Amino acid sequence: MAPHVAIIGLGVVGSALADELVLRGWNDVTVVEQGPLYVTGGSSSHAPGFVFQTSPSRSMSLLAQRTLDKLDGLELRGEWLMKRTGGLEIASTQERAHELKRRRAFADAAGIPSQLIGPEEISALWPELDTSGLTSALHTPTDAVVKGVRAVEFQASRAQVYGARILPHAKVVGIPTRESRVIGLDVLPVGAPQDAEPERIPADIVVSAAGLWGRAWRASCSASSCRCSLWSTGSDSAPSCRSWRTWMIAPRRAGRCSGTRITRCTSGNGGSASPSAPMSTALCRWSTAVWPARRSSAAPGSIRP
Repeated sequence: MAPHVAIIGLGVVGSALADELVLRGWNDVTVVEQGPLYVTGGSSSHAPGFVFQTSPSRSMSLLAQRTLDKLDGLELRGEWLMKRTGGLEIASTQERAHELKRRRAFADAAGIPSQLIGPEEISALWPELDTSGLTSALHTPTDAVVKGVRAVEFQASRAQVYGARILPHAKVVGIPTRESRVIGLDVLPVGAPQDAEPERIPADIVVSAAGLWGRAWRASCSASSCRCSLWSTGSDSAPSCRSWRTWMIAPRRAGRCSGTRITRCTSGNGGSASPSAPMSTALCRWSTAVWPARRSSAAPGSIRP
């Protein structure tokens, strides 16, 4: 039986996570959002939405590719969610041109189509740009613009169809624990009196996708009492240490991420312990928009806490 999952925040991260979970058969998902649907007021509502796939982190590059592949061709009420406009990073100094060479190497390592081009090719792609002071540019033709609000609504709506519960205008006021494990969320309607009795939403796993708003309730869950499990793909060996610090709740004591591997976890007494085998990370900071596991190997139930 899939665990109860509670997600705080319905931005691009929260909606994508809810969508990915229900597509894998984890239907007992509740998303709590303090704003309205679907223009929630955070960065997902007003960010320009351009997605550069190239990153020094191979994991982040692969996640960006997965995100664009997932949204490619989808529509919401006849309007596109994503358009592959291509990306153009320009250089006007030799130092910047050298940096673009490094970025092309990052792109090549991640399998992202890219090309270093000169001023004439830049003009062909962007005729309105004055290229007289430019030396080169990095062209990435598969980069895209994503309409954030549309992407949120599409994924959240699909998650609801598969059983997810979404609560708008609901504010998290506490994360209750029992025996050093989270057991749910305490929420109040936005605008409710401070002395009102909060609703308890049971949960085995709590995921923060609240961004800056997470600071308000994070203090209610101390680093010594709140622990939860990271999720790994079914092909990995389970570590002997099952309690992993969350990055959002206990950031200063969390295990460090090294590539796509967690190198430390916490033992039951709060000390440090090494896992018996490396575990590929599905969520490194609880803020990953899509899962790094291949869809072909992610059958319902193949992701475990």
